[in-house]
Amino acid sequence: MTKLVWGCFQWVGFHLIREWLDDGETVIGIDIANTEQKETLEMFVGRNTNFSRVESVEEALNVDAGECIDALIALDDQQHNPPFEKLREISASHYFRVNVDGASRSTQSWTTIELPHVYGPWMTSESTSITEKSVYVSDITPVIKSIVTQPWDTDLIKVGMESNEERNDKCIAPTISLEKGMKMLKDHQKRFPSYYY
Repeated sequence: MTKLVWGCFQWVGFHLIREWLDDGETVIGIDIANTEQKETLEMFVGRNTNFSRVESVEEALNVDAGECIDALIALDDQQHNPPFEKLREISASHYFRVNVDGASRSTQSWTTIELPHVYGPWMTSESTSITEKSVYVSDITPVIKSIVTQPWDTDLIKVGMESNEERNDKCIAPTISLEKGMKMLKDHQKRFPSYYY
């Protein structure tokens, strides 16, 4: 199975592609490694034979993805504005928009996965935005991975601490406490200080 991820070096997208690659999945990433931060992230996956990166939708249209792309995932936040209409030209079984920061965009024929506030290694926003309701990234990625493995008959799946079955919300039970998550984040920042500036 092949996953195509637009914004593969957006930090949540990076966590997703690493997990899929660790699972032995094939991943095609669309992103431009035009910053030191993105170049750093590419170093961690660039030599994996199951990963290939292109810089545009046009390049992705020319990639031989084998039999089929089973899921196209577009990471949507303030720094990444996916070209949804153009991405739909890529043949995929399912199309998912991962709403990372509440950005509201029209995405007809896409299933939106709305995330709570997420934090963790490689995040590019200030850690001052982290609250008791924030969720560590390793608690979110398995939920996203499970969502994209199945078809949905809804255009919105809200991921959070509480579930509303009528709306197909996905309830998560975080395993990383805020105290532990903040310690892990600070340790990561000390280990890779140049990434965080």
